Amino acid sequence: MTPARFLCWRATQDAGSAPDNDPTIHGYRTVVLDGACRLLVGEGTSCLVDTERRTALVGVAFDREGRRVERLDIPADADGADIGRWLFARFWGSFVVVRTTGHATTIMRDPSATMPCYVVRSNGRLFAGSHVRDVATISRYSPSIDWNFVVRHLRAIQYRDAATALAGVSELLPGWSLDLEGTSHPSWTPWRFARRDRFMRDRSTAADALRQTVLLVTRAWASQFRHGVISLSGGLDSSLLAAGLAAGDLPCTAVTLLSGTASGDEQRYAGTVAAHLGIPLEVRRLLDTTIDITASDAAHLPRPTARMFWQGADRILRDVAASRDADGHFHGGGGDNVFCFLQSVAPILDRIEIEGLGRNAWATLRDICTLTGSDVGAAVMRTMRRRLSGRRSYRWAVDDSLLGARALEGQPPAFTHPWLVMPAGGLAGSAAHIALLLAIQNYLEGYRRELTVPVIAPLLAQPLVELCLRIPSWMWCHGGRNRSIARDAFADLLPREILARRSKGTPDGYSMAIYEGHRAQIREFLHEGALARERLLDLPAIDRIVTQEGPVRGHGYARILSLCDVEAWLRSWL
Repeated sequence: MTPARFLCWRATQDAGSAPDNDPTIHGYRTVVLDGACRLLVGEGTSCLVDTERRTALVGVAFDREGRRVERLDIPADADGADIGRWLFARFWGSFVVVRTTGHATTIMRDPSATMPCYVVRSNGRLFAGSHVRDVATISRYSPSIDWNFVVRHLRAIQYRDAATALAGVSELLPGWSLDLEGTSHPSWTPWRFARRDRFMRDRSTAADALRQTVLLVTRAWASQFRHGVISLSGGLDSSLLAAGLAAGDLPCTAVTLLSGTASGDEQRYAGTVAAHLGIPLEVRRLLDTTIDITASDAAHLPRPTARMFWQGADRILRDVAASRDADGHFHGGGGDNVFCFLQSVAPILDRIEIEGLGRNAWATLRDICTLTGSDVGAAVMRTMRRRLSGRRSYRWAVDDSLLGARALEGQPPAFTHPWLVMPAGGLAGSAAHIALLLAIQNYLEGYRRELTVPVIAPLLAQPLVELCLRIPSWMWCHGGRNRSIARDAFADLLPREILARRSKGTPDGYSMAIYEGHRAQIREFLHEGALARERLLDLPAIDRIVTQEGPVRGHGYARILSLCDVEAWLRSWL
């Protein structure tokens, strides 16, 4: 299987008239829906067509039982105003649906966020596609930087909405539908599932449902490949994924990466999981790879979402995939997010809201204290202050460190993503859970391997996300264990050591090594770059950190590396 690609736009002439002088692009084939809709799909990309309904599904879709959808038959009674809602209730996977009716063409993007869909406005028309450089070619769009977006990104790197760093380029949000005349609306929203009247109330029922759903989505994806490469840290999320793929009988090779520091050495845990599941494990050293701080692995994307320290990991994973003739890469990204890893008082507030003050609310407060190491008295005070404030919505964190005066002009950035708008009756824990789902989207892309091999994150599959949103926030921290329901669900499929593991490996030591090895180059790179020319950096403050003698201290080095990521991306487009 190759990564899916598509391009779509409306012709300038009406159907039946002479076609406009549309350009062509190598590596795509034409799919005919009507005379006015131009739909191109990449060679090797799956495309199902319902000619009677003039609808095409581009990508991979499964039904709710996990079977690959091989035929697109849309019944006449589904021809309502929101066909997207009908589709997303029945299918899941990684796809877009293109539908043309009369003088309109509508594109619907599945809720998983794994099938890209970018929209370019050029010469009065909208062009959509999965790969922004191809969209730019077909639309004759001349890229330019949206510096207002860059400023907002620097202040809130994890936040993501429809805007991008390229002026005139936007993203169709997951679960949304777009008419190529310019009108868009949500066909799916997480709040439809994070409603108190849809909450699951029994822990064992929730654990059973989660187990079955993880196995269903991983087996479904496993059935599409001949050999997979798994990024296996031995943490809970990657271990759950490995167990699911093993149950799906997909021949796999697991890869664990050693960073050269104790905090990043997870070989023992990964080895335990691989041996338990009977999966071969390759152990590779990140320090054996070279890093180019001037290059961005997000150069094919309209946002600076790549992380420098992943260059080495990406190179290793591509090498392993080639040596094993693997046609898919699987990772457990998004597990913390989907399994609601919160370290705040929000679950306490939720339980008080639903069940009132009493024994259960106190039990959740003790769970949060155990999970976070917080003092009971301090947790009580934070809960009281938050409850008295009346605030339930999620407040996005802003980081203004090392930014220049121009970047800090005006008001703080506005966070207007529709998922952050809490409906009546919404709960604080649900709002934080949904914000986690939003935050992970920037970490699903920005790798070189995604250009040649499908990169699959089964834990972000729509059925699993919908189920987890229905599990109350306090259940996820039961007993002071994060992701508690997921641990219970796989109690008999994973080693006890993994299920009980509380620690998490971090790339901090490896990032420090990259920083230490490139200090002089980093200073020059930032001083002579686009961010400095736009006066968006506090260069004296950066210099004080970079020229500091002795071991790396504090977290300033990590902020500086993230600034380098943005600078490298800017140079790839400028």
